[in-house]
Amino acid sequence: MYTLLGFAQKAGNVKTGEEVIRGAIGKKSAALLLIACDAPDEIKRKMAALARARGLPAVLWADKATMGTAIGKSPRNAALIMDRKMAVAMLDCKTTGARLLNNDMEIWGCADDEDQSV
Repeated sequence: MYTLLGFAQKAGNVKTGEEVIRGAIGKKSAALLLIACDAPDEIKRKMAALARARGLPAVLWADKATMGTAIGKSPRNAALIMDRKMAVAMLDCKTTGARLLNNDMEIWGCADDEDQSV
């Protein structure tokens, strides 16, 4: 997942930042929203609701520092994948332990899966 996120960034298919994501999430090419496990609860709720409203899959993945490092940037609360093929590859590499959270959100690679709520 980490490597795929880096590839997506190099290809110009990753959007970050709350306002940038809000503007891009309605575009046809928006494919997958990754939200950091340690993002503030308010950000998690807002991002998850935005993804749900657009019918976009949203996943809790890793922490802010890992997400930022994967794309060569500072820590990030969320990343929007803008390429469907890349999103499918990311969804295909999920762990068997992933579970749905509040109908739409999945948790991958969060240290404390039990305490996550959105």
